[in-house]
Amino acid sequence: MDVSAVQWIFITLTPMTYIDVARGFVIILMLIGHANAPDPLVKAIFGFHMPFFFILSGFLYNKAKWSELGFKKFTVSKFKAYIVPYFILAFFNLLINIPIEQIKGLKGQELFDSTMNHLQWIFYSWGAIDKMPNCTPLWFLPCIFICCIFFYFLNKINNTAVQTVICILSVTLDYILYLFIHIQLPWHINVALIGMAFMFIGLKIKESNLLKNITHGISYIFSMIALGALCIVTNPRVDLCNNTLNNTFLTFLGGYSFLCNTLYLLQICE
Repeated sequence: MDVSAVQWIFITLTPMTYIDVARGFVIILMLIGHANAPDPLVKAIFGFHMPFFFILSGFLYNKAKWSELGFKKFTVSKFKAYIVPYFILAFFNLLINIPIEQIKGLKGQELFDSTMNHLQWIFYSWGAIDKMPNCTPLWFLPCIFICCIFFYFLNKINNTAVQTVICILSVTLDYILYLFIHIQLPWHINVALIGMAFMFIGLKIKESNLLKNITHGISYIFSMIALGALCIVTNPRVDLCNNTLNNTFLTFLGGYSFLCNTLYLLQICE
């Protein structure tokens, strides 16, 4: 690659390119984590990849824009972005799954019952392999939609302290649901309670200009790597799809450290 080509690459980088690179990197890690990778690697990836996406959504949230446009336009925009693709992909998968079930030997009433069971879980959106076969990762789309709705109303409160208390209470409520009720709510509403808190962290990272105000870059990078590694090693496997946080504090800290470190590294490499 000649010098002019290198210059062209850097000249055409947009201000948000590092965000896109980070998102693509974590998506690749997510695919690895769902591809029968070694258990230690899966545990490490699951320790931060879903918190990363929630925090990043908060980081990218345009508070001024949506405050001006209003709730209706916000909801329609997020519905088109998340719910429409969800149902298109889920129904497409349903059609593909029918011949797969036939190959497995299902036919007649058994095939009909299996298809109807799959269909009802699509509307419920429970990302379990026995309920939404071949498309379990789609659970995130309805969940992030609900999370965005929660987050919109959270940002109607112009008091950071009150917002923080609400986020703590929402995480506590989800933890109570996880410990005592053992049920997955439709569209992973209970996970959205946690997701709202993650989004709040992401927004505050952006508003505080945290990544731009770092003065000791090398020390920061290594401290975040150490912090993230410590969280992953000491916390049992995290699985937000099944509402399994284990140590909630370590889950939040691990997601925070990974996102901040990744965005900071990519930002300084622009």
